Amino acid sequence: MGWKIQVTFSSKEAPVFYQIPQLVLDLCKDLEERLEYLPKSEGENFIVRSVIILAWFQHRFVFIHPFQDYNGRTARMLTILILLRLNLPAVELKAETEADRKLYLTAMRKADTNDFSSLEELISQALTEGLDRFRKQKLKG
Repeated sequence: MGWKIQVTFSSKEAPVFYQIPQLVLDLCKDLEERLEYLPKSEGENFIVRSVIILAWFQHRFVFIHPFQDYNGRTARMLTILILLRLNLPAVELKAETEADRKLYLTAMRKADTNDFSSLEELISQALTEGLDRFRKQKLKG
């Protein structure tokens, strides 16, 4: 059957199809536990820790996601859902331009080596911009 292919990315092979359900279940359980131990939302540490979790989640989901295309888009959409759950603004990482995509892919490749700093920076920047927009709207209204 032509629809059964093994996806590779960043010179790595994705998990085989029959591992996907368990890996997604494990990802969801791990996410729930990480969110449970987030500090209270009043402090700056809440934002920093949230960004760390979001970067980890995006990278891990893209590794698990078994499709050839739309991995990043789907991961970014799920990240928005997590942001909303945390009562943070729904922000999206910029990936429309070639330069933005290159930054995102470079950050994801660095995360392949357990260096999440670039991905965290992209998420932090988007979240800071979103929080600034929210504060400005709140002052106007």
